[in-house]
Amino acid sequence: MRLRSMAMTWLSFSSTILLLALAASAQRQQEPGNREKPQTGAVSGSGCVERGVELGCLVLNDLEQGKTYNLFFRTEKKPRPGGAISFTGFRHDGPTACMQGMPVNVTKWAPAKMKCPKRDD
Repeated sequence: MRLRSMAMTWLSFSSTILLLALAASAQRQQEPGNREKPQTGAVSGSGCVERGVELGCLVLNDLEQGKTYNLFFRTEKKPRPGGAISFTGFRHDGPTACMQGMPVNVTKWAPAKMKCPKRDD
């Protein structure tokens, strides 16, 4: 009797482990990989770069288009807040911590010849 009880316990334990492993494997297959998605949704604009409300965020107000962009740069080189730039990029896919404007992955930018309002900081 005791042997039968131990066998049933072992079978139950083994089944539980197998189910957990299968569930974890299925979850990993559903998660998006670190693959880059095709660059769609081309975006360009120009205006004055400002610090965002959230720490580390940069936004650009394009007065000509009447749009605000939340800018993401893949390199260490970034424009300074208070400066004017022209940029091209593509729409950022996924959530961001920055709560302002349309998120854009900037692929190219350059200083622009325009006057930005003085900042008070």
